[in-house]
Amino acid sequence: MNHAKTEELAKGQRIRDWKFVVGLIVVLASSIVVLETTLGRHELTASLTTPTITHIYAPQSGVVSAMEKAEGQYVEVNDVLLTLAVENVDQEHTIYSPISGVFTPQKSVGETINQGDVIGLVVPSSDANQLYFTILNGDVSQLSIGDKLAISDDSTTYPGILAMIVGDKSRTSGLTLLVLTNTSFSLKSELAAKKYMIEKWK
Repeated sequence: MNHAKTEELAKGQRIRDWKFVVGLIVVLASSIVVLETTLGRHELTASLTTPTITHIYAPQSGVVSAMEKAEGQYVEVNDVLLTLAVENVDQEHTIYSPISGVFTPQKSVGETINQGDVIGLVVPSSDANQLYFTILNGDVSQLSIGDKLAISDDSTTYPGILAMIVGDKSRTSGLTLLVLTNTSFSLKSELAAKKYMIEKWK
């Protein structure tokens, strides 16, 4: 009789142990799915903002060897603005305009500049398809210049290309993204008041 009770108790314990293991597996699997979804999407919450003057920064130290555009000249996206001769290296670095607009150089030919110096300004044209988004929340560090982006509101997804990130990429809010798109947005319409989700185009 004692042996039968012992076997019954042991069987009950094995069933409880098995249920615990199954429950643990289910919890772990659910956690992995949530984690993969969170890591895979990298969505940013953003709002449209008014165009601002775009500062062109020196990517490295050197000497301005050529100025390709004059003050007040209109430039298109990817137009060459100036050429930078890298110090102590037989190499030149070409600086392109990230947006369309009116160019104003801040340095002269022959002038030595340091990495991070402002070497020019571009005032964006009002009719260009250049959108400025202020990041409200999200990780911008996963984005790079030239990335294809999907910009979504409640009902529509718009394509775009990231042209510039203004601000410290380690921050999760307050940054500005400059996005080139063929879609017409108007800051005077209801589109300006919307919140947008931005992520890499899949």
